[in-house]
Amino acid sequence: MPVLLGTRKTTIILLVMNSTRLFLLTFVEAEIRLLMAALILYGYVYILYFRKRRSPLQLDFFVDGEWMLASILFLLWF
Repeated sequence: MPVLLGTRKTTIILLVMNSTRLFLLTFVEAEIRLLMAALILYGYVYILYFRKRRSPLQLDFFVDGEWMLASILFLLWF
């Protein structure tokens, strides 16, 4: 997408797509709502941080870090 649309437009599209997930919070069970909200917030940070070119090592850390956070929070609840 960044090649065709440019970094700025791609960032806006990703932020809008991530924002649509906020609407889904109303339909999720209370136990999962906090986890989902945390992952949505993580998505905003992720999109805004990587809108500029960064180290591939940092990218791997953030991608793996999201799933580690989700797994830990999920295990704490269940």
